[in-house]
Amino acid sequence: MNNQGWDWDAHYAKHCVRYYGWLPASVSFKDQNGVKAVKYFTLCGVKALDVFTLELGEVLSRDKRNKLPNVIICERDLSLIPDILRVVCPPVPEAVIPGAIQDILFYDDSQLKTAKEKIAQLGLKGRTALNVRRVERLARLNKRLIDHFPFHIINFDTCGSMINNKKLFEAFAKMVQLQKGRINSFLAFLTTECYDAEPQAEETYRRCVARNATQHAEIRDALVLKYGSTYYDDVGNEQIRLGLGLVKCAVIPSATRLGWVVKYHGFYTYENPNLRKMLSLVIEFADMHGKVHDSDCINEIVEFIRTDPTFFSFEGAKSNEEVLNHLRAVIKYRKNIPREYH
Repeated sequence: MNNQGWDWDAHYAKHCVRYYGWLPASVSFKDQNGVKAVKYFTLCGVKALDVFTLELGEVLSRDKRNKLPNVIICERDLSLIPDILRVVCPPVPEAVIPGAIQDILFYDDSQLKTAKEKIAQLGLKGRTALNVRRVERLARLNKRLIDHFPFHIINFDTCGSMINNKKLFEAFAKMVQLQKGRINSFLAFLTTECYDAEPQAEETYRRCVARNATQHAEIRDALVLKYGSTYYDDVGNEQIRLGLGLVKCAVIPSATRLGWVVKYHGFYTYENPNLRKMLSLVIEFADMHGKVHDSDCINEIVEFIRTDPTFFSFEGAKSNEEVLNHLRAVIKYRKNIPREYH
């Protein structure tokens, strides 16, 4: 996760989302499902504030060796991994998986077969040989990640856009697929940029909303009641519009195809230090074993339409003493954890 030069410890608006959204949803999920040891996947970056927020909130727990045995981290910037190991102190270096999550998840054996065929045709030379080693590495990372499934909580917190980058969203959908048959329910945090959407992405959302409003009276009525119109573009707030498109046209259909029913527990927008808007969704997936009905999806879409997101401005968060005190407590807790990696 690229930190873009920011001090994540001073990213106050984002901590509002952790404090008001991720933490209470995680505590509730753990309690309601009777989970003794939560298994957690994250794209946390070197400061790992999400990890320590959940640990301080007694969602995650250390073992007798003072390690976090159930935390799995994926990090594409290889130079950050030693610091992540030192800061988070997971049980072994293998708990941090190096590479881009979308590349690792979409490895398949045909890639290695093709690379080896080129070697046989051209001989073991230069760039071709390097490509084989790269694909072999992806194969190992793919197996390592898949062996860790299932997770009780998936924090898919990227710095990019799942709206503009289809492969990034498909990587999350792949994780949802890999959970299938391994766990009955899980919690997910989806974070994405929600500005400067590409025209083709919004056109997809536009067609999807129009089709659903035509086919389902409940969705049509909810849109008209809220916005006076069934047109996607009449949802004037960009973050609400893109959030609706992402949930209704991407998240719910992907889940439904796999037999999951989704229930959202939070819809948040917040400002980065550069005041660009981000979207964060807290969603629970429940395995219905193939018995997903239209009404399950329609009810959630209607509820989503009716609900405005909670917005946290960067400046407003800086003056929220409740959040600032909690953030200070998390940072202090992180600093005081004895660590093996020095």
